Amino acid sequence: MKRKGFFIALALLLVLPLSAFSADNQQTITIAVQKHTSLDNLMRLVPEFEKSSGIKVVFDQSPQDQLSQKILLDLAVGSGAYDVIGIHEIWLAQYVTPGWLQSLDEYINNPKLTDQAQLALDDFVPTFYKAFNYKGRQYGLPLYGEVHMVFYNKELFKQAGLPDRGPANLAELEQFAKQIKEKTGKPGIAMRGISDNRAIIYTWNIFAYGNGLTGWFDEDGKPQFDSPAAISAINFYKHLLMDYGPKGIAGYNWPDVQTLMQQGEVGMIIDASNFGPRLEDPKMSKISGKIGYDLVPQGSSKRAPGALAYGLYIPKAARNKEAAWAFIQWALSPETQLKTALMGNRDDVTRISAMNSPDFIKLYNVEKFIPKKAESLVKYSVKHYPCIVPFSEVAQEVSVTLNSILIGSLDATKGMEDLNKRITSIMKKSGY
Repeated sequence: MKRKGFFIALALLLVLPLSAFSADNQQTITIAVQKHTSLDNLMRLVPEFEKSSGIKVVFDQSPQDQLSQKILLDLAVGSGAYDVIGIHEIWLAQYVTPGWLQSLDEYINNPKLTDQAQLALDDFVPTFYKAFNYKGRQYGLPLYGEVHMVFYNKELFKQAGLPDRGPANLAELEQFAKQIKEKTGKPGIAMRGISDNRAIIYTWNIFAYGNGLTGWFDEDGKPQFDSPAAISAINFYKHLLMDYGPKGIAGYNWPDVQTLMQQGEVGMIIDASNFGPRLEDPKMSKISGKIGYDLVPQGSSKRAPGALAYGLYIPKAARNKEAAWAFIQWALSPETQLKTALMGNRDDVTRISAMNSPDFIKLYNVEKFIPKKAESLVKYSVKHYPCIVPFSEVAQEVSVTLNSILIGSLDATKGMEDLNKRITSIMKKSGY
């Protein structure tokens, strides 16, 4: 028992921020969020909240993979180190089922704790708001949202003799990538290839759903990774990246894809819409003003960009829940979202009013960026990820399998069939 107590105490020391041990009588809340432009901008506005509320805010900001580990440790131990946490919608079932998250419904419906004008639930993009509802209860609210898009280098397209638009379908995607490499000597396309933190899944999903995949699981809960749509998607993905992509693509995550584009070293990329402002920032990008934007290509069945949101939640063990709720209302309010957007490099707001603001449009409507993003989100976007408890385990198996096929160490058909069997076993163990 003493040994168990020692490890719990050690875990708490690893998780708890220094502010938790402060003797300051002022109420303090601690926010655990990933390193991201939207949060960098929000942090700059926090003094406004502190002044108006009398609540001190401490941020524990980490890269996404490190953050997930810290949050999971805190929630599992129940230390209450964090009053607000930021996680993607994909983790919702995994975090709710053990009882780790506080339902926000009792706060939303409490007039003493909620300013309905500030909360303005109807102003959230419906796709993003609904992503944080699990079995009829609201557990989080969306901080930022994104959708897949094509970004292309206009100069390289011109040199390669290509039209000033993105590829309309998969045949053109292959043709464009090949032509860029042959005519310019530079890679025609780059996308995520590494298995870490689900990176390769993020863009492979586009091709699988575009080929007709109806979901990772069918209506009866059976995995569909051995389906023709899934197998053909990874075969095509491998062909594109290995034949027309940069060297070492199997180790690329989103920052590597983004940097390659910013340096003008690739013809086109497919990734998250929030790349746009960073590609246009002259301080970060050599090709600012030379970028084209378009929808993801039509697959054999349809266009299937994925919509994904990142939200703020209150842990069940949080010590300052009402103060945490006050912060969430302020941080996600229409006014605050617009302010953070106008600071730059933050097009990924989740408020309709912010997106429709003339100032927002003036800042971000480069080329056809906003119309194409809106069309992708409203007309074509698909929910790629299932809301399941063993998401981490399933995603890890899928990621490693896709990466192994990409590098050629695994046959696609055999690999996906074996993957399907492993996922079936994982789901049965979890009670599905």
